[in-house]
Amino acid sequence: MFSLILIRITDYFIAITSLIIFAPLILLISLLIIFLTSHPIFYISLRVGKNGKLFNIYKFQTMIDQKITFLGFYMRRLSPDEIPQFINVIKGDMSIVGPRPLPADIENNINKDLRYQRRLIRLGITGLTQLKYSGKKRTLEEKINTDILYLKNLNYIRYLKIIIFTFPTLIRRFNFNKSGNTL
Repeated sequence: MFSLILIRITDYFIAITSLIIFAPLILLISLLIIFLTSHPIFYISLRVGKNGKLFNIYKFQTMIDQKITFLGFYMRRLSPDEIPQFINVIKGDMSIVGPRPLPADIENNINKDLRYQRRLIRLGITGLTQLKYSGKKRTLEEKINTDILYLKNLNYIRYLKIIIFTFPTLIRRFNFNKSGNTL
C-alpha cells in the first residue's frame, strides 16, 4: 500500500516536471503539426484503464488517414508523441510505469483473468514490456505475460528502475525501429 502511495506521488512529480521541462518541445511539435499537416495537434483515443474505467489518452498526431506523416515517423521512433500522456498521469488516468493502456477492442482479445489483473493498477506510459523490446515484433500474448510479471512483482524500486532504464531503451528503439511503427 505504501509503495502505491509513493508511486502516485512520484507520478505527479515526474509528470508536472516533465511538462514544464518539455514545454518548448511541446510548443515546437504543436506548431510543426499545425503548419505541416493542418490537422489537430492531438490524437485522442478511448482506452481501458484501472478497474475497466474508460478514458481518453492523449498523444501528438502522427497519422493522417491511416498513414504515418513525415513528422509522425520520427516522433514514433523517438517517442515525443507520448509526452501529452503526462496530462493523463496528472488526471489520475495513468501512471508513469505500468502496462500500456489498450483500446477496448484489443483488450477484449485478452484472457478474462489476465485482463482483470492488468486492470488492478493504473496503466502506464512506459513499462516492463517496453524495456523488453529487442527490435522484434512481439505478440499480444508476450506483451501481456510481461505486464503480469510486472504486476506480480510491483514495488517502488522496480518502478524507479523501469523509469531509469526507459531512456537507454528509447535509444535502442530508435536504432531498431526503422519503420516508425508503434511497438
